[in-house]
Amino acid sequence: MKRLSLACLLLFGACSSSQNTNSNADSTSKASSDSSSAENVGYQNKTICFQHLEGMRNQDTSYLQLEISNNLVKGIFNHLPFEKDSRKGSISGVIRNDTISGTWKFMQEGMDQSLPVKFKLSGDKLYQQKYSFDPATGEQVLSDTAKFDIEYQKINCK
Repeated sequence: MKRLSLACLLLFGACSSSQNTNSNADSTSKASSDSSSAENVGYQNKTICFQHLEGMRNQDTSYLQLEISNNLVKGIFNHLPFEKDSRKGSISGVIRNDTISGTWKFMQEGMDQSLPVKFKLSGDKLYQQKYSFDPATGEQVLSDTAKFDIEYQKINCK
């Protein structure tokens, strides 16, 4: 009888300990997802716009209008090089911490196309990850190691 009581007591203690561990893991997991959302709080439920100028006389313009809500991002992304074919389209994706990952769907020369995009938000600036050219496919590609070195300035939305 004593052995049975001791076995039940040990089994109960092990179950209780296991529940506390799972409860702690759930709390940690919840806190981690909450902190990810908390880091985005400065950008949540906002529409923000950015512009990048380049070229000999700053005539090449890229314009972004981003609507951020519940870690989802959608908006307009237009690349308008002076006297060249423009790319006008939409962007959709997600924001995690300060990084936006998504897809840019645009029209160029009458053809619908899409490219992956990645941006980092930093204060009043936005940095785009630079594309490289794949000679085998003739396509622009986004490498995981590409630098965020295209700088956009925050502007008032139109």
